[in-house]
Amino acid sequence: MKRSRTGLLVIGILALAVVAGAYLVISDQKQGTPTSQCSKNGSGLASVLGRMVVQPGTSAGNLTLTVDNSTCSSIIGVTVTASQPAISGVVNSTFVDYYGSPVSATNRLPAGQVAIGYVVVSGITAGQQYKLTVMVRFYSSSTAQTLTLILVPGT
Repeated sequence: MKRSRTGLLVIGILALAVVAGAYLVISDQKQGTPTSQCSKNGSGLASVLGRMVVQPGTSAGNLTLTVDNSTCSSIIGVTVTASQPAISGVVNSTFVDYYGSPVSATNRLPAGQVAIGYVVVSGITAGQQYKLTVMVRFYSSSTAQTLTLILVPGT
């Protein structure tokens, strides 16, 4: 009788250890949350995608920027700091919105979130290459991330 109780106790402890081990492995493999990425991969980087379209027969069009915050910190600013050749109204503009307002210190883009900006542009030519420099500023750092986008507008 004493052996069967000891055997059951050992089996019970082993079963709990297996369940606890499985839980730790599963929780360690979760990659979708910014917190787990921060602890495993450091701070990460923000990414910016751009698209520019020219209205047929004109030099006017639309510029769209999408900012994916894959960092561990909120973004407090997204600014186009340069354009070569120049695009009227784009340089020093902050048109990337999060919940309807420009990303700023009072409207932060949280880690793991995406913001989109749209602006009407003029003086562009379909098929010409445009180089945009985009500066992303973070809440927890005085260092900004600078990205370069090469866009060739289509119609």
